[in-house]
Amino acid sequence: MQVLNEEEYLCAYGSLRDLFHMTVPNRSAEILDVACGTSMLLRGLSNDGYTCLTGLDHDQLVLDWAQINIRAKIDWVCGEAWNPPFPPNTFDCIITKGLFNMSLVLGDICTAVDIIHSIHTLLKPGGIFFTIVELPADLLQPLFLNTALDWNMIEFRTEVLQGDYVSDKAHGLGQFVIAILQKRRFTSS
Repeated sequence: MQVLNEEEYLCAYGSLRDLFHMTVPNRSAEILDVACGTSMLLRGLSNDGYTCLTGLDHDQLVLDWAQINIRAKIDWVCGEAWNPPFPPNTFDCIITKGLFNMSLVLGDICTAVDIIHSIHTLLKPGGIFFTIVELPADLLQPLFLNTALDWNMIEFRTEVLQGDYVSDKAHGLGQFVIAILQKRRFTSS
């Protein structure tokens, strides 16, 4: 298993730290990292004082490695992104980094749509979906703005970030889409 060093992985998080803190200021928010891998992202959040962290990945070996090597209080759960083992309305924030890269590159739009629906279901009303993807914005915007889901678009921008899995390996830079969506709160009539 290839494991990225902490500096490589946290570079992108470091670039987004202030935006994340502004978007999710409550340090006791229930946060889920979907397709977390070795989850240096959750480690960064833990280091910043977030206390209710869960990592979901389909690979138990990766989760075992993370549990042994990441010295932070994080719940590690094995499961699939399109069928996660949590009840609806569980999380205040769901984060992903690179989750949609492979399914959209391979043209598997159905899996990507299933994952978006799962994320929407798992979020509490008013919950935040914070995702970082290294794909062109025109591939992502229709997926995230699916009219069947009640989202408010908080942020959708392209930004050059340092970090892992970047297109410009020589300089450690990549062009990422940063999307932040909020599940609408339902009001009683």
